[in-house]
Amino acid sequence: MRAMTLRTARFRASALQAARGAILFVAAAAVAFCWTASVPPASADDGSIADLAVTVAPPVLSADGSSQPVLYVQALGDDSHPILASSALEVALFSSNPAAVRVPGRVQIPPGSSYVIVPLTTTLTPGAATITAVGQGKSSPGVLVETVASGNLGVPVGVELHVAPPKLLSGGEPPAKLAVLLVDGEGQAVKAQETVDILITSSNPDAVKPPSRMTVSKGEYFATADLEQGEPGEAILTAILPGYLSSPTQVTVSGTGGAAEALEMYILPDTLRSGGRSRPMVVVQAVDLNGAPVPFPCTTVHLASSAPDVASIPPLLQVNCETGLQYISVPLRPGSTPGTASLTAASTGLRPATASVSLRRQVPSQLNAFLGPAKLLGVEGAPGFLAVQVVDM
Repeated sequence: MRAMTLRTARFRASALQAARGAILFVAAAAVAFCWTASVPPASADDGSIADLAVTVAPPVLSADGSSQPVLYVQALGDDSHPILASSALEVALFSSNPAAVRVPGRVQIPPGSSYVIVPLTTTLTPGAATITAVGQGKSSPGVLVETVASGNLGVPVGVELHVAPPKLLSGGEPPAKLAVLLVDGEGQAVKAQETVDILITSSNPDAVKPPSRMTVSKGEYFATADLEQGEPGEAILTAILPGYLSSPTQVTVSGTGGAAEALEMYILPDTLRSGGRSRPMVVVQAVDLNGAPVPFPCTTVHLASSAPDVASIPPLLQVNCETGLQYISVPLRPGSTPGTASLTAASTGLRPATASVSLRRQVPSQLNAFLGPAKLLGVEGAPGFLAVQVVDM
């Protein structure tokens, strides 16, 4: 998955010292690219051109429905060097896949310029398209542009609710935990760009009553609260935040089942981001042969993580014989290494439980740089554009 942010800056091919400095700065961030500065150009005095060139910088964009000025259409002479248009040069543009990438039907290279910058518009459907330009009977070679899921931007677009455990005992203690989580278009946890106040509703408050509102603070990606459980029944919990997608969750309240036969494990939430003050947790519940919750038996629960550098938990937990808890919980500590960890809970006489948790880093992992257009004029009056793209791998 790649989260992408794009920035562009103008520079001139003649400003070699400044350009070299920029390259050294970017190279320090593990980015490399090159450009060609041509000899001083000729003008198309007769209004004709030998060829057209199309450049997309960068060639990978987010499928988020936005328009960005990343397409460069350039006039070339007989020697394949850029030429200055003596008059407005009309060019038709075509996309092989308008369902993913759209271009204006016609654009103009203005007089005295060798190229025009054109916006590309992505749709919400990821895909690839070949862009071509046609003008004065000349057709450019096609250039490929790819779009990837909009969630790669790392911007919150949805709200998810998670309950641990989702099967509750009527009148059981302690109260279940409810987490509200901000996610991007791919369901990955992302931090709030500003504090958000989220409305929580229950389809059956007599069975499960959540808090009416929960707040995710700026810089955090989730918040937790207690659930009030009442009489046996089922309830659908829904988070409502204008402008965000909502993913309801179901909670069941029942009477006590039979004898404890197995463990079940829940991670709240199961997608983590490094950093932040909110603390995730692991919830372990005892169930009978039918999967119905039962009071936790007097036992020792052993816990383990397959990748402590991703997420770690305490090694064991002793359950008091007299408490009759409907579940036990321990803190989950996110590590520093992105990846996935498998967590295990085991106890003598009970079937073990496993669950997985993923951790994503909060900082970009790579910078990419692109030049537009691909060939620059070796004159002071012909600036080019350097596009630097942040990519979260």
